Amino acid sequence: MHPGLCLSVIPESTDLIQTPTIRKGQNSTDNRVYFPETRGISLSGKVNGKESGKPVPGVQVNLSIIGDKDILVVCTDSSGRFFFALPDDHGNKDIFLCAANLPDIVPEILIDNDFCSRPVNLPSLPFILNEDEMKAAFNLAVNARISSRFREEVNPHDSLKQETDPPFYGVPSEVVVMDKYIDLPTLGEYFTELSMMVSLRKVHGKKQFRFFTTQPEMSIYDPLVLVDWVAVENIDKVLAMAPRDIERIELVNSPYVKGNITYGGIISFVSRKHDFAGIDLPASGTFVNYSFLEECTGNLPQDLPRGNIPDSRNTVYWNPDVQTNDQGSALLSFTAPRIPGRYIILLRKMSSTGEILISKEIIDVVKD
Repeated sequence: MHPGLCLSVIPESTDLIQTPTIRKGQNSTDNRVYFPETRGISLSGKVNGKESGKPVPGVQVNLSIIGDKDILVVCTDSSGRFFFALPDDHGNKDIFLCAANLPDIVPEILIDNDFCSRPVNLPSLPFILNEDEMKAAFNLAVNARISSRFREEVNPHDSLKQETDPPFYGVPSEVVVMDKYIDLPTLGEYFTELSMMVSLRKVHGKKQFRFFTTQPEMSIYDPLVLVDWVAVENIDKVLAMAPRDIERIELVNSPYVKGNITYGGIISFVSRKHDFAGIDLPASGTFVNYSFLEECTGNLPQDLPRGNIPDSRNTVYWNPDVQTNDQGSALLSFTAPRIPGRYIILLRKMSSTGEILISKEIIDVVKD
């Protein structure tokens, strides 16, 4: 076998287009306060001490989009600033931001304005196309437009889809369904009376969750505690929730890395009404109704015959890992494009010295 072979079939004209490069020193950040949104919507801000007004560096900031089964976690930089990139969300959504508990400091989150009028020097790349490249770029744009028009749209905000989608941590190690057990007065008793993989104990007068495991990382790092997928650090507030308001508890009994943070497992409380079970969320947190990019609402007409969808492929075929036999050959097939013209079969391989070896073959596609 000869691993590392990549096979592409592309229109001949697109092989002319070269990716522009940024010269060294062309992109200068100059200690920006605002980040240019070149990859979608972002949210940035600063964490100060509420009493001192001074920035708090190295503090953990959690972001939860209400209704999503995911969280984002970052740490503030040396000036107390944080930055979240949010490229995959659309419409208006409620966001909950919360800073981690700190000894002797009450954190205060200050969110930047949605828009900044300060000038930002983005890289200025030369973009000059010759006649052949302009034709190729035009064809790519037409294909992209056709593809977006005929693509089947799926509503990501469908309530059934949200309910059945797995959370960010995947399949939990254990799920404790509260209705399967007798009612106990407090939530803490479920951790002391039931045989679960996690226990509740006191360390220096503070209650902590810890998993039963032989993995050393699990004893070093605190677990991530979630209530309806919002991070909550105050264990006393979590245990104050009424057990009747909790539908299930999902447990992940292994170290979990989220962003730059490592957790000693995950304990996720899911309420029956998805209303945080009446918990008093951290005072350092703040709710923000944030406007993301609007989603494209164009849909494919229902009466359009499926066989009439045009071929809008810019790449006719792509296989990044072609496996060959001992004789160095492989049998591959692909659907020929419907648009007549010249196409390139492009085979690439990286040698042991890091050199990219390229082999090309041209085929002609003619009208029927």
